Amino acid sequence: MLHKFNAFLKDQNGATAIEYSIIASLVAAALVIGSGPLVSNLNRVLNAFAGYIGATAP
Repeated sequence: MLHKFNAFLKDQNGATAIEYSIIASLVAAALVIGSGPLVSNLNRVLNAFAGYIGATAP
């Protein structure tokens, strides 16, 4: 039983997939965290642009 456990610990199959999934989850978390200020600033810019367009309308 100990031999099988040691073999399991040394097995590297699937390690790359797990590493990529961890990286992808960190990138997704960063996008979620950073999206709040980005959306707020984009909304402010678009509202200002809409104000300029509305001010120049005949």
